[in-house]
Amino acid sequence: MVLIFKNKEPFWYKVIAKFKDEKKITEGLTIPFLIGAYKKKGDSIELDSSECIKFLLQDIFKYKNPVRLYLCDCYDVIENIIAPMIQDKDDIPFDNLYVSKDVISKLKLTEASTEEELIESLYKMYESYLTAKTFSIEDRQFREYDEEEKKLIEDVIDNYNR
Repeated sequence: MVLIFKNKEPFWYKVIAKFKDEKKITEGLTIPFLIGAYKKKGDSIELDSSECIKFLLQDIFKYKNPVRLYLCDCYDVIENIIAPMIQDKDDIPFDNLYVSKDVISKLKLTEASTEEELIESLYKMYESYLTAKTFSIEDRQFREYDEEEKKLIEDVIDNYNR
């Protein structure tokens, strides 16, 4: 899916697009992966609080295109991913972020949950990976970025800053 942005494409979208273009992913990336990319870009994100999740989600909320957070079961990854795509009719909206019911259930939230509850639940889920700086996932285990991932992220950063 190609999204149209009024201004510059957001960084999170460019990272996803780069990894898709390079055939490293088919749909989207995990929350830790995207937060790590922002950290690598030099954004001052504290990984030891839910502010890092809030930072990412606020950047997504700035752009009014639909974005989906859902449980992906593909290749060696069974994990929640963020992907620019059309929401499912049963997804729960948090601004323009549509969260699938399986993620809502996994996070022990309800349809009435607030954005703050979503942020806190996501942080609890990913806290150990974020604080250990294990942003990538392989064989269902979080790990540090490999050299190829670092290079692709650096390419996005270089092009983003132009």
